[in-house]
Amino acid sequence: MIGVDPAALAVSARAAQWELDAVAFHLPRGEIRPDDCRGLAEALADLAMTMRRYANETERTEPHPGRLAVREEPPA
Repeated sequence: MIGVDPAALAVSARAAQWELDAVAFHLPRGEIRPDDCRGLAEALADLAMTMRRYANETERTEPHPGRLAVREEPPA
């Protein structure tokens, strides 16, 4: 099994960020088509799946000296 390439994953994450920025700008203006929404949702689902796969692979293979501060929801 070939693992997830971290550089390619980073590029995908950045591309998703750009797409989200564009949607955040155009959505309230009514400039987003339903197909645009579906395409973005599919891209985000693919990114999430790849990110999970990368996390699972690296968890088993690499020691991690620190933790990236990822925003988490506060407890209810």
